[in-house]
Amino acid sequence: MSTHPNGRDRGRATGLDRRALVRLGLLILVAMALVIGVAGYGVHSQTEALRHRNRIGLFRALTLKLDTQIADTRGLLRGEVLDAAALHTQSAADRERLAELYDAMPASIENAAAVGAGSELTDGVTAIADEVDAFVAASIAVEQSVLAVDPDAPAGQQVGSDSLVAWQQAYDALTEEMRALDAIAKPISDDSVTAGEATAQKITWLVVISGSTALALLAGVWRRLFRTVDESDAMHAEVSRVSSMVQNSPGAMVFCDTDLVVRYVNPAMQSWLNRLSSALSFAPEQVIGRSIDELHASGDRLRALVAAGSLPHMSAVELGGETIEVTVSATVDDEGRPSGVMASWNVVTEAVRMRAEAEAAQERERAQALELQAKVDALVEVVTRAAAGDLTVSVPVSGSDAIGQMGRALEQLLGDLRRSVASIAGNSDGLAAAAEELQAVARQMGANADETSEQVQLVTGTSVEVSRNVETVSAGAEELSASIREIARNASDAAEVARQAVDAAKVTNATVTQLGESSAEIGHIVKVITGIAQQTNLLALNATIEAARAGQAGKGFAVVANEVKELAKETARATEDISARIGAIQSDTQRSVESITGILSIIDQIADFQDTIASAVEQQASTTSDIARNVSQASSGSMQITSNMEGVARAATGTASAADDSMRAATELARMASDLEQLVGSFRY
Repeated sequence: MSTHPNGRDRGRATGLDRRALVRLGLLILVAMALVIGVAGYGVHSQTEALRHRNRIGLFRALTLKLDTQIADTRGLLRGEVLDAAALHTQSAADRERLAELYDAMPASIENAAAVGAGSELTDGVTAIADEVDAFVAASIAVEQSVLAVDPDAPAGQQVGSDSLVAWQQAYDALTEEMRALDAIAKPISDDSVTAGEATAQKITWLVVISGSTALALLAGVWRRLFRTVDESDAMHAEVSRVSSMVQNSPGAMVFCDTDLVVRYVNPAMQSWLNRLSSALSFAPEQVIGRSIDELHASGDRLRALVAAGSLPHMSAVELGGETIEVTVSATVDDEGRPSGVMASWNVVTEAVRMRAEAEAAQERERAQALELQAKVDALVEVVTRAAAGDLTVSVPVSGSDAIGQMGRALEQLLGDLRRSVASIAGNSDGLAAAAEELQAVARQMGANADETSEQVQLVTGTSVEVSRNVETVSAGAEELSASIREIARNASDAAEVARQAVDAAKVTNATVTQLGESSAEIGHIVKVITGIAQQTNLLALNATIEAARAGQAGKGFAVVANEVKELAKETARATEDISARIGAIQSDTQRSVESITGILSIIDQIADFQDTIASAVEQQASTTSDIARNVSQASSGSMQITSNMEGVARAATGTASAADDSMRAATELARMASDLEQLVGSFRY
């Protein structure tokens, strides 16, 4: 017998149908029991009603018989009372009849009491029994009184009045009790008839209802039976379909009974057995009826699994050079009881080989990932130290992969940064020195301007004094000569100061020009650093893209790329700050050049004025003897000197102002140079 792979489901479905049939049978039994119960109840109710009605009828018949017996006794005794001689002459039959009536009346009462026992008639029967006994006793007394009358007495002789009165009273009392009992019995009889009719009608309705219910249940049972037949047909079609699926399945399947004896193999299994015939101990077509042990050496273990209820179970076996994955599951019959096992074969030789290759590839990828992680950690360390300002660190990462390329790019970036920072440091030192020199020149210019102003004031005062004393030139010739010598000396000093101012201004101009050139060089260096930062940012973006492609293994790489990107941003911000500061330096330098050019122009004017003063002094020295004659000319010369000195004073004031501007520019330049030195000092290169 073949076991189908859906044996458990089919058994469960069949079990459900059987249970449904059992339920349908139970419904039929319930319907039959309902009808039988209703019929039994009707029969019982009718029987009880009939029995009750019969008891009432029997009771009334007994009371009627008793009434007849009383009437017969009264009739017989009444005749005797009217004719006492008749009693002596009556037949033995009449006397026996009276005796029978005397015995029959208590018996009738007893029978009536037995029939009416347990009902409301019992008390009435008990009362009548006492009255019957009294009536019988009174009747016997009357009969004895009649017998006591002399038979030869004249006709119409009466018996004793006492016995007759007692007998009549007993009869009246008995008649009254009989009427009372009949008044009780008649309604009971009528009620029993009415109750019987009601019971019959109720039973009729119950029979109709139970019959209808039974018919409805039977109709439901028939519908369920028809549906069950349809479901059975559908199940048969499903079983046929599943059987066809198993038969035509490309998967190899074998079905064994509970003793693990092969009972069915599908064509795919038969095909594999034919291919592996060299590894089998029997002909492949003789597999039916053989133990599973002859297919592969795991029968004992399979039996243990079946006994322990540990199915389904999957294992791998080697057979004929092939690796076979065997999946074993339990099968059950229609009642859900174990009917055997089903084993499916799946040849996984190629899958095992591919799995081994995949595991080897995974191991290689794991090693590469560890190597990549080590390189990434090294790059992170380099970037961290570089971010902290240590540009002397070297990049210990090489190779042709993306990490190696990034390492080389990072090494180049650090080298460019070291050279740029070193160049910036050198230029910042030169810039600081130039700023200090410019401050010294500015201070010197201020001092020279102050001294020139003092000399001009002195010359101006002297000229005024000469003008005032022109009229007394003759008297003060020696004093004039001394004044002229003093003027010549002061003019010589002023000329010397002017020459020094010209030289200092030229030096300052050259220094400021060199400062502008240095600032331009720093600007070029800043542009180089900006380009490097942009290139670094581009490399970091490319590294981020490569890290995203690498997935989990590129997380550390993404961290490095982010650190490099942040370093590039920091470098860009620093270069922007330096560019701004250098722009300010160049602007201040341009203003210093313009100021110094103005100072040179003023100093040239001062030199011209000094030449004029020298010429005037020489002229005054050569014409001292003609002072008196040329007083008017001397006065005019003094006025010209005064005017020239005022121009010199204005020029000296402008020189002092320009010197102050140069001092402020030099101070700002020195501060910027100090900031640049501090910025460069944060790096180790």
